[in-house]
Amino acid sequence: MAMVGWDEKFSLGLPLFDAQHQLIAETLNELHSAIMKSAPRNKIALLLHSLVGYTRSHFAAEEAAMAATRYPDLARHHELHDEILQKATKLVTGFDRGQASPNLLVLNFVRDSLHQHIVEVDRLYAPWLSEHGAFQSDSAAHCSNDDCVGANIAAAFGSEARS
Repeated sequence: MAMVGWDEKFSLGLPLFDAQHQLIAETLNELHSAIMKSAPRNKIALLLHSLVGYTRSHFAAEEAAMAATRYPDLARHHELHDEILQKATKLVTGFDRGQASPNLLVLNFVRDSLHQHIVEVDRLYAPWLSEHGAFQSDSAAHCSNDDCVGANIAAAFGSEARS
């Protein structure tokens, strides 16, 4: 059973960001499945690093679109992203050092954070980006899903790209 079932309530009407959100949800589901099946530690590590890497790249793409359109609440949104990434980085660092393993409580927290961030926080910027043409130019926010989501995972986290 999937931990996060994709639902239209998650859709922002911004295809690039919707696809990125779906990829993050799929990776969370893969991580959940790996943990439930007691997969080898290296498989869990790869999925955990991928999840955080995709999230980091997605946040950068969101912020680039907000900056390109002069979104008035960019600073606050950036702060929220930083809070999430600090918690995620702490989890990854602890896992890499053998201090902690992701468990269902952690995954439930991640799932709930993802849901809350998309449905409550990201929903606030979607109309602004749509109205201000964030994806109608060759700005930094306009890129392929592969470029925006997966480009810097190996460099940022020292891990292989997701297989």
